[in-house]
Amino acid sequence: VCAWRAFRQIFATNKWAGFVSDCLMLVVVGAVLGSLFGVHDEWKEEARKLALRNFTASLGIALTTCLRGLGTFGNERPAFWRERNSGVSCFSYFLGKITTDMIYITVFPGFFLFLFQAIASPRGAFVDYYTVTFMTAWAASGQGYLLSMLFSPESAKFNGLLSCLLCMMFSGVEPALKTIDKGVVGKLLPLSFARWSCEALTVLEFKAYPEVYKDYTDGIMTRTGWKIANLDNCIASLFNLGLGFRVVSFFLLKLSNRNKG
Repeated sequence: VCAWRAFRQIFATNKWAGFVSDCLMLVVVGAVLGSLFGVHDEWKEEARKLALRNFTASLGIALTTCLRGLGTFGNERPAFWRERNSGVSCFSYFLGKITTDMIYITVFPGFFLFLFQAIASPRGAFVDYYTVTFMTAWAASGQGYLLSMLFSPESAKFNGLLSCLLCMMFSGVEPALKTIDKGVVGKLLPLSFARWSCEALTVLEFKAYPEVYKDYTDGIMTRTGWKIANLDNCIASLFNLGLGFRVVSFFLLKLSNRNKG
């Protein structure tokens, strides 16, 4: 019931216009990235640009879904308290909202890859690219939920943007992962969606490179600290990150209700 109400709310307000504009923006981002970082005649030149392409792709997907996630609960607190007072359980409300959000989490990666795949012709399979970008959207949207619980709606967007940029700083692209994977920063690295998404996207490409370039691609992976065999772990880490953000957000939602009344 809560999911149906949330779904109807999208089309009963102007939220659908924002949804469409986000989809179109991701199509444009995918087309631009495909044009700038497509297949190159020189394999080595293409490989050098790969990290920057994956960095930008992760940022585009994550920023769009994180900012969408901020509005799921941040702008709905009065509605939540009203529903709660009418007898709706906190869990049902939360589950209904995040279930409805799976629409854009599922659709956004597809729109991004629509022209990106056609123009860039990446060497990895479409289903693999979709899996990684979907998991990136899953993790970043959960980050948006959490931030909407911690900050007021007025400051949430700024903090959402800032959090995505901070995550990109710990992507392992620059500075390289092996230079920052130590001390306190090393402990915080697993909380960055970019740390996992950039590695996963790079691995997808390098696994499809001809064997003759294995020494060269292995050299790049060694310098960064990424590992070809780490793809499944990256995807699992993105899933766990998104799940963890959602669990913490749920308990913060319950706590905000308790403080309210």
